[in-house]
Formats: sequence, structure tokens, C-alpha cells
Amino acid sequence: MLRLARSGQKGNAGPRLWLIVKILGPDNLPLPPINFLGVYQKRDIIMVMKLNRIFIAMSVAGLAALTLIANLTSPVEIGPLGVLVFFTTLYVSVFGIIALALRAFFYLAYKKTTFKNKDFLYTAVLSFGPIMILMARSFSAITPWTICLIAMFLFLAEFFIYKRI
Repeated sequence: MLRLARSGQKGNAGPRLWLIVKILGPDNLPLPPINFLGVYQKRDIIMVMKLNRIFIAMSVAGLAALTLIANLTSPVEIGPLGVLVFFTTLYVSVFGIIALALRAFFYLAYKKTTFKNKDFLYTAVLSFGPIMILMARSFSAITPWTICLIAMFLFLAEFFIYKRI
């Protein structure tokens, strides 16, 4: 535990600050429970709450950018960098939509009100699915076999997250 003590005026030296460090043994200081990532749970929940707001704001900004790109340009004029921006903003927008859908599902199914880091990983993998389908559509390679391969890729990535993290 760290405590800061302030002394009064002593001549012309001004106020002095003393740093008092008191180390408590493990018997005297109860530690908060640690989650599966090794982070204190209270801090983890606060970080996730901040991330929720950031991802919602990024999703709304991505939808606005997609609307502007779709209405003001064409694929010929936009160039390679514009296509990269288009797919990036599409990914961010789909991420926000899927995050909101998963949050609603978790609340209705499990009565779970917080979204943890592992849930964000699930959302990141799931939001890459529509991007892969759109890329396959742009190459005119959309077949049932392609859809099955994309579904298998998403399933394996989700399974990897479930087992490893």
C-alpha cells in the first residue's frame, strides 16, 4: 500500500512531500480474485466497459464512412487504398453489429451483463466471416463449397479460441 503524506511549511523551502511506503504481508492484505488471463477482475471489468464504448463509437463511425464511400465514389475512382479503407470500415461496422447481437444473446440466454475479453475474440473472428464472403463474391467464386470452407474456417478459429484462451 502506498500513502502520500504532506508536511506543513518549514521556512522558505515550501511544502515537502514524503512518500511513505508500507508493505503488508500476504496475511494482512487480501488480494482480489484473479481471472483466467491473470488480471484482477475489477480492473478487467472496467477495461471491458471502456472497450464497449470505444467499439460502439468505432462501429458508428465505420457505418458513416461506409455510407460516404458508397454514395460519393465508385470502385474505379477509389483505387486500391480506398478498397482497403472500404473493407476495414466494413469489418469495424460488422464487428460492432455482431458485438451488440452477442451482447443481447448473452443477456437473454445467460443473464450476463458484462462482455469479457474472450467474448471480444469470438466477435472478432465472427465478424471476419461476412468479409470473406464478400471477397469470394468479388472474385465470382461463391459456391456451396466456398461457403462450407468459410464456415469451417470460422468454426476452427472459434474452437481454437475456446480451447487455447
